[in-house]
Amino acid sequence: MPTRSSLYGTDGCPSGWVVCNLDAAHTRIETTVHVGILDVLRQLDGNDVLVIDIPIGLLPERVPGGRECDRIARRLIGPRRSSVFSAPCRPALRANGWDEARAFGLTKQGHAILPKIAAVDKGIDPVRQEHVREGRPELAFAWMAGRPMRHKKKSAAGREERLAALAAAGQTLDSAPFRDIQ
Repeated sequence: MPTRSSLYGTDGCPSGWVVCNLDAAHTRIETTVHVGILDVLRQLDGNDVLVIDIPIGLLPERVPGGRECDRIARRLIGPRRSSVFSAPCRPALRANGWDEARAFGLTKQGHAILPKIAAVDKGIDPVRQEHVREGRPELAFAWMAGRPMRHKKKSAAGREERLAALAAAGQTLDSAPFRDIQ
């Protein structure tokens, strides 16, 4: 990552963590892929901010409906509320297999990303908390569009809807930087 102060976004991907940031000229998105979240966190510099699509701040025990921020996010995005799953409680990180994870109320999606959630939970310390924020893409798109998205993100209509929201916010994307991300 460049050494200037920047805003970065990251999410887990099959080969590790994809990190995106808008270049200094605000003309294109630069992407990199890192094996571990600590590789990403170690590269934050100065006033950099990293927004991550992974739960940060896990509860010590299971609470129906999850954290308050999860419940608020679901209310704000209405029809897309199923895209906000409840963050697991910290003891769920030690679940050994799907049966144990289910006992903590995890969805299959939540169970599948438990290793990523555990890595972030372990890697965030008080100093890094100053530079790392949890983000929910569906909330960002709803904010940009002034309303929740109407279509699923994996549908053609959903992709177009999200690209239109980005364009309305002054951003246009060429999908080329994303073609090689695994």
